[in-house]
Amino acid sequence: MPQTLRALGRRVRQTFGISAPRMAVRTRLSWRWRAFALLGGLALIAGMWWWGFDFGQFLGGFNRSEVAEKQARLEADAATLKDENIRLRGRLAELESDLNVIRGAQATVSRQALDLQNENTQMKEELAFLRKLFSDAGKPGTFTIQRFSAEKDRDNLYRFSMLVVRGGNPSDEFSGQLT
Repeated sequence: MPQTLRALGRRVRQTFGISAPRMAVRTRLSWRWRAFALLGGLALIAGMWWWGFDFGQFLGGFNRSEVAEKQARLEADAATLKDENIRLRGRLAELESDLNVIRGAQATVSRQALDLQNENTQMKEELAFLRKLFSDAGKPGTFTIQRFSAEKDRDNLYRFSMLVVRGGNPSDEFSGQLT
């Protein structure tokens, strides 16, 4: 223990005695000045960083004014294309409406043409029938059956229709059987 006390005494003398290391006495800066200096240093670093970034872009071939001009030109082109798109959509709607009207008219004309064709066919058949009827009607004493048709009405019921023509100029009624 005496040795540890000696070591402790030696250490105290070295720290506080004449053989102690040199000391400097300075005045301390207030926190306001330190904050101002810190903010100034940060602003200086940020400015240098921004300048370096901008200068690096310039050296790399990036020009802000050219990019701004190109962006303005592209925005103007986009606005022009949007206007043209709106105009063309309106024109498309108009043309589709016209096309629908034309298709409707074409369908109506097609139906009318088909109806007229059917009516024409029916009139030709009636004309042929009447020609045959009048040509056969001149022969006295003959009977002809024209337009015989049988249609199924229900399950076991059929409807028959026929036109019987008697030739010549008969004055008496026909009495007979159809077999």
